[in-house]
Amino acid sequence: MNIDILKGRRILVVDDEEHIRSILKDEMEELGMEVMEASNGDEAFDIIKSSEIDIIISDVRMPVASGMKLLEHLSTLEKKPRTIMISGFSDLTIDKAKEMGAHGIMAKPFHFDAILEQMALVLSSKAS
Repeated sequence: MNIDILKGRRILVVDDEEHIRSILKDEMEELGMEVMEASNGDEAFDIIKSSEIDIIISDVRMPVASGMKLLEHLSTLEKKPRTIMISGFSDLTIDKAKEMGAHGIMAKPFHFDAILEQMALVLSSKAS
């Protein structure tokens, strides 16, 4: 896997669990990425409206505004960041996220290396 494509990229990690956001942020920043955090889909959308983001990594299930709600918000934008959804739930959730425009889906629990691989794959993909 060539993770050089990730260096300098702007990443938004969206999860209601602060420790997950913190771990991902620390690991990604060590690899040269710029990382922002949000605790729900509404907070994430506010960040996206005011910042250029390359990839969003979002949990599906969160209080206040879910990852699915975030995908709904993103559908209103002309230029959408690449989105990887993380879910511990059913195939139905995965299928729905894909229908709503998610570029990648990962199951919980996940390994950090798998997230990096998915991010590199999503960025190198020509599909929008």
